Order: sequence, then C-alpha cells, then structure tokens
Amino acid sequence: MVLMSTKSYHLHDAIEDVLPFVHSETIVIPLLNGIQHLDVLDSAFSKTQVYGGVAFIESTLSEDGHILHQGANALMMYGRRTHSAPPSATQVEKALSSVSDIKSRENIESDMWQKYMLITILSGATTLFHTDVGTIRTSTSAGSFIDRYINEVARLIEQIAPEMDAERLQQKAKRQWQNLDASFKASMQKDKEKGQAVEYEHIQGYLLEKAKAYHLDAPALQVVYANLELYEQIRKGDFQ
Repeated sequence: MVLMSTKSYHLHDAIEDVLPFVHSETIVIPLLNGIQHLDVLDSAFSKTQVYGGVAFIESTLSEDGHILHQGANALMMYGRRTHSAPPSATQVEKALSSVSDIKSRENIESDMWQKYMLITILSGATTLFHTDVGTIRTSTSAGSFIDRYINEVARLIEQIAPEMDAERLQQKAKRQWQNLDASFKASMQKDKEKGQAVEYEHIQGYLLEKAKAYHLDAPALQVVYANLELYEQIRKGDFQ
C-alpha cells in the first residue's frame, strides 16, 4: 500500500519516487485535498488501484519543515472507487480496519467532494480576508461575500458531480462555517503567513477552470483565485 499525503504541487515528484515500488497489486490511497489528483493518479497507475481518501486533521508546517498536528481530533476515510480491486485489497482493508481513527466508506467520492467544498470555502475565506474565521464573522459585508462564495462553489460542484446536491452542500457548509472555532485559520492561510507555497491551482483553480468550461459565472471564486494568484506571483518575484 502507498499512502499519498503530499501537497498537490509535490504530487508529480511523489509519483516518480514511488513508481519503482508499485506493482499491479499495490493499493494507492491519496489524502490530498481536492479531486483533480484522482485523474493524475489513475493515469500513473490504474483506477482499480487508486482508492479515494480524505483526512480530517488540523496541521501546519513549522518554519524548519516539521509537520505540526494542531487540535485534538484526526480522522482518515478511504474507499474503493470501482467494483473490482487487486487481490491484495482485502488484506490491506483488513489491516486498516484495526485502526479506530481510519474508516472505510462505501461512497468515498461523495466524502471527497464534501471535504473539497469545505476546504475551498475555508481556505478561500481566510486567505482573502487574511484573518481567522471569528474576525470574518463579525463583518456583515464579509459574511455576505462568504454566502455568495458558498452558493457559487456548491452549484459548481453539483454541475461537475450531479450526484452532489447543491442545496445540501450549501446548508452543510454554512453550518460548519458558523460552528467553527473563532480562532480557526485554514492551513493555506497559515502557509501564506509564513510565505510558503499554496495549492490554490489544485483547489480554487480547478473549480474556476470547470466554471469556464460550463459557462458558469463565478465572480466570488474569481476574486479568491486572483488574490491567491497575486500572492504566488509576489512570493516568486514573477511579474513577467
């Protein structure tokens, strides 16, 4: 089994690193945010080998590159994306079932889309306003923008994955937004504060490309994307 938990901008290098060790019975479980990486991994391996996966954990990188786990809770979910799987799948799944914080899911892609919805909203909001959730919630104008942003992203996800109901996505995201601890900042905002790279292309960029492909207006998403794109240009000193 290979567990892929890199940032999206390290995915291609990670694939090259593990390729010599992967064979036809190797199970690959990615825990990246978003959904676009599934196509990349399916091309590198095979869809029957590549499971879906999500991780719910609050973490960040320290200045010296160590991963810091912040918060008390952590959960990993995984599941098959096809009816068939390599013969080794049963053994891998049995081993994972012995860990209390790892859950097998029948419809893992639905879980991935819901996580994608949440991370798109939280990373977009805290990086755009450059502060924590509690401060953003004190502003009526910011709150109005967040509502529009949530509605846009939910409608777009429903367009890409029709099995995902936009109304339910909106309602759940708004509940989660209101229930978050006031001090919460998305890991993308924490990376931004440290001057580190952010995976905006994989999160907001993918959705914006889909909006263009489906001829859908997404002005709030465009603003969030533009803010992150400019940050990366400044960080890299790239103004050509």
